[in-house]
Amino acid sequence: MFQLSFPKKALLLIVGYLVSTTVFAQSTPPDNLIEIPHYVVIGPNPGIQTLNYPTGYNLLVTGGILTERLRVATKNGTHWADYVFSPSYRLTPLAQVRHFIQQHGHLPGIPSAQEVDQQGIDVAQMQAQMMSKIEELTLHAIRQETEIKRLKRQVIRLSRQHR
Repeated sequence: MFQLSFPKKALLLIVGYLVSTTVFAQSTPPDNLIEIPHYVVIGPNPGIQTLNYPTGYNLLVTGGILTERLRVATKNGTHWADYVFSPSYRLTPLAQVRHFIQQHGHLPGIPSAQEVDQQGIDVAQMQAQMMSKIEELTLHAIRQETEIKRLKRQVIRLSRQHR
């Protein structure tokens, strides 16, 4: 057990690492021993509310994070979805997308709920995948709009012929 004695409204900061999962603070008078349920570990494996660190991560927070802003920096290896607008990109026909969804229960190129439950998601990668789907939907909408305009012109032409 790790114990410190300090005034009731003191701040506890442990630099290095924490030996015990329970931190206690002793307020004045010394008969008041209280457990500190919230702690931050700063050191080789920093964490908030946790001492279990998966390899490959520099910070682990249990219980969630609330923030007003979040910026995810990407490296050169992260491919943003603008490739969808390249003339050489092969847009999957909607019939094939529908067939894939019927077979697998999720969009092609997007992880299944089971995969997300098991592995979590990489936020930058998921944003790129979602942007790819948004851009594909935009291309489908543009093609459908073009087809609708063509069909309207054809209907007008045919209706004029049959007057």
